Amino acid sequence: GADLNLSITAAPSVIGYGLPAVAFTMTVSNQGPVSALGVYVSNMLSGNLLLTGVALPPGGSYFTNAGQNDMVVNIGTMTNGQVVSFGVTANAPLPPPFLGFGLATCDSIALGIVDPTITNNVGTASVLIEPPDLAIGMTGAPAFMTVGDLVTYTLEVTNLGPVPAFGVTVTNFLPPNLQLVSASVRKGTYTASADINSQTDIIATFSEPLLAGQSSLVIITATALSLGPAANVAVVGDAVPDLILTNNTAQVVTPVVPPDMAVGMTGAPATITVGQTVTY
Repeated sequence: GADLNLSITAAPSVIGYGLPAVAFTMTVSNQGPVSALGVYVSNMLSGNLLLTGVALPPGGSYFTNAGQNDMVVNIGTMTNGQVVSFGVTANAPLPPPFLGFGLATCDSIALGIVDPTITNNVGTASVLIEPPDLAIGMTGAPAFMTVGDLVTYTLEVTNLGPVPAFGVTVTNFLPPNLQLVSASVRKGTYTASADINSQTDIIATFSEPLLAGQSSLVIITATALSLGPAANVAVVGDAVPDLILTNNTAQVVTPVVPPDMAVGMTGAPATITVGQTVTY
């Protein structure tokens, strides 16, 4: 019989939920000494992957089992020394259900009618599913204010990678002694509503994925209503859990202080005698 050999690779090595997809490449070679008849490759994707496409070899065909991530690629006859490659693409799908992070695999086996050596017919390739690491920073200007003054908070959201972030939202809790004047979201929208703590909750929603290494801004302007510290807090999140929570929250405290009153005085003339009039 003919000795078939199978190898399998995966790229990239790390993916996230939604994007990017992983491409598995299967290579089958007939190491002889005769032609291999009825060659096919059975592939099984792990449950946290969803099949998105198959790139068939010339003359090949495939079928999948309903409701499962397994498929059979039919190659047919392979002559002695022939090498055939094909591809399978898959991703970790969004929207949820969220299936967890960790390894995802594709297990494959190549078979023919008669193969004297089956130890080299099996291959496995794996990819790591990871979440994006979102971070948020905040600045506020001016550093302090009086009642009626405006303060502007600039919130910068950064995707530290290694994969894109989908459904990014920023929730900003404006304190009770500040009143929202305006807000803007780069490539997104926002809503504002009062909560049970008399805060104004500003929810900014990004309309596009935030790719690894990208940043985006949310700018909020408010006016001071009353004296005291104004603690503005913002939290960032996305469609899947973030495993590093220490950089998901930012806060700036802006003191609202009484106006700085100053008094000055002049007197004229500089010197007087008894009975003279002086004006202050």
